[in-house]
Amino acid sequence: MHSSPRVVAVLQARTSSGRLPAKVLLPINGTPVAVLAALRAGRGGLEVRLATSTDPTDDSLALIATEYGLPVVRGSLEDPLSRFTAATTDLDDGDLVVRLTGDNTFPDSDLIGELVEEIIRSGGSYLRTSTDSGLPYGVSAEIFTVNALRQADERAHSAAEREHVTLWIREKFGDATPETLAATYHWSHLRATVDSFADYDRMTRVFAQVDDPVSVRWVALCELLAQLPDAPVGGFPRTVSG
Repeated sequence: MHSSPRVVAVLQARTSSGRLPAKVLLPINGTPVAVLAALRAGRGGLEVRLATSTDPTDDSLALIATEYGLPVVRGSLEDPLSRFTAATTDLDDGDLVVRLTGDNTFPDSDLIGELVEEIIRSGGSYLRTSTDSGLPYGVSAEIFTVNALRQADERAHSAAEREHVTLWIREKFGDATPETLAATYHWSHLRATVDSFADYDRMTRVFAQVDDPVSVRWVALCELLAQLPDAPVGGFPRTVSG
């Protein structure tokens, strides 16, 4: 009988984002964006680790995350892939890593649970959410085996592969999305990320309508977002948050 794999979420974040600097520290319902993202992901007991850089610009982020009780791993500003590898050194090859980004506050333990169940059921090495499944831009998470991550760290050499973390993994193991989310939702025209001040304003208005920003389910947030009079249509190229 095989034991269940250990699952750890690694949330990448940095404060030196180009379009909206320090966006991950902006407050939503009094909680910094990146911290809120981590708390929502860990709501069901999942261990969440923050992976940021050793650059001085991220000192405040690391300190604030630590004050909230989040484990912090720091590494190269230009090489997020190496940060993920450093953040998972205590895991076995067959364990699972959930990749989250600090500018996306909608993903929660429910969404992550679906990814975990599907990747275990399928026996695959990589899985992600997608707007192709009808999800808003920014309701995003990836899950992959530690073995796939370590192979990527050893063999991915281009700047793009190091920066975007999972490019090599997707090319090697396939770019799969969960069947459980396929054709279920119709929100792919919406934006649920914080990449500009307009995005941030929209997210604050969504969360202002809920009593508990950590416990509210991601589906309920999407429904509130869709009801906004200025709900956007579609996404646009964005800078990497971590």
